[in-house]
Amino acid sequence: MIKKLSAGVLFLALVACAFAPATVQAQETIGTYFNEGGALQRYGTTVQGTPFEIAVLINTSSDGDAAEVVMTELKVLFPGIFKLGTTKINGTNLDLGDNDVGEYLIAFGACLVGPFELVRINYGDFAGEIGTDVIIQLRGFQPGDTRPSSFGGEPGFVTCAKIKTVLALEPWVDGDIIDPTKLPSIDSSDGVCVLNALLVPNEAASVGSLKARF
Repeated sequence: MIKKLSAGVLFLALVACAFAPATVQAQETIGTYFNEGGALQRYGTTVQGTPFEIAVLINTSSDGDAAEVVMTELKVLFPGIFKLGTTKINGTNLDLGDNDVGEYLIAFGACLVGPFELVRINYGDFAGEIGTDVIIQLRGFQPGDTRPSSFGGEPGFVTCAKIKTVLALEPWVDGDIIDPTKLPSIDSSDGVCVLNALLVPNEAASVGSLKARF
C-alpha cells in the first residue's frame, strides 16, 4: 500500500535527511544494471546508434521514502553521447543531487515497499564513442560533492519510519562471464556494471594482458 504524502512534507524530510548522520547499518544492497531486452543484468554491450538503459536497484524488502547515491555518469566520461531521458522512482521530481555528475538525493514522493528501482537512465551513443571495459560504479556522497553525506560517505536510504539505512554494494555474481576485478581501472567489483567487456577467460586474465588491449 502506498501512503500519499504532500510534496512540501517530502521536500522538508529530504533536506533533513541530507544533513543528518546515519544511524543504522543493514545488509540491504545497491547495484547498477544494464537493461538487456527487458532483463536487468550487471554487464551489457552498447551498439552504436541504438539507445540503451542503465538502472540503479536497491535490493531490500523494507519500505522507504528517500535515498541517496552517486554513480559514474557516462556523459562525463564520453561527452559526445546523449542522455535521452531519466526516470526516477515513482516519477518523483524531488531530487537535491546534481544529476549531471551522477548525484541522486531523491525523495520517492510516497512510502513505497522495496526492492526499489531508484533511477533508470536512457543513453544514446550515435558516434560509437563508448569504448571497451567501461565500468559504472556507485559510491556515497563525498567531500567536494554538492551535498554532504547522510550515511557516512556510503549510499543509503531512509525507511518510512525515518530510520537511516546504509547500503552495501551488491556483490558481483557473473564471474564466469567477466571478472571486473581483473580490469586495471577497478579495485572492487561490488555494485558495478561493465559495458562492452572484452571476454578474456578469467583463469588466463591478468592485469598485463588486459592493459595490452589499450
